[in-house]
Order: sequence, then structure tokens, then C-alpha cells
Amino acid sequence: MRAVLEGRKVIGLIDGLFESGPAVWHKEILFALDAGCRLLGAASMGALRAAECWQFGMIGIGKSSRIISQDAAVPMPMSP
Repeated sequence: MRAVLEGRKVIGLIDGLFESGPAVWHKEILFALDAGCRLLGAASMGALRAAECWQFGMIGIGKSSRIISQDAAVPMPMSP
């Protein structure tokens, strides 16, 4: 949300951790899209959110975005 409030017009959501902190919320994505931002998603979390929010204008890019259709397809265990 900070990027939107700072006037960014294009935002890329590439990846993130699901277990150690809160994931990017759908409401944050909708806030950015409503503010006129172009929102691109790739890799893990970005591709997942793009698959969930495409009908609102989020754009999925990359191989992961082409194959993701549900949450369970994305999270991967992290090694220390």
C-alpha cells in the first residue's frame, strides 16, 4: 500500500513467504488496482494472486502464472 500512496503506477509482486509473516492481502491488491496501478504478478505468491485477481485487472506473467489455478499449487517448503 505504501507504493500506491507514494504514487507508483506499476507494481510487480514476485514472491513472498506465507508462513513467517502475513501474505499480501487481496484488499491491498484491489486498493492498488482501484488507484489506477498496473499490477503484475509472477513466481510463487505473485502468480497466485494474479490467478485470484485477474478479473479485477491484475496481470500474471511467466510460467508459474500460466499453470497456477489454486493455492495448494504454490507454497513450497523452505530449507534453513
